[in-house]
Amino acid sequence: MSLAERSDVDAAVAAATEAFPAWSETSLTRRAAVLFAFRELVRSHLDELAAP
Repeated sequence: MSLAERSDVDAAVAAATEAFPAWSETSLTRRAAVLFAFRELVRSHLDELAAP
């Protein structure tokens, strides 16, 4: 079972490539805050994310 089309992967890679320069210039403190906030969002929506 395919979860993504090739075009979806290509779009994700392109977005990551475009975002990298700014992200790499972001302070470690700010990057950690963003990632912890993302973790909390994932945790708060785990049932939805895990649903078939």
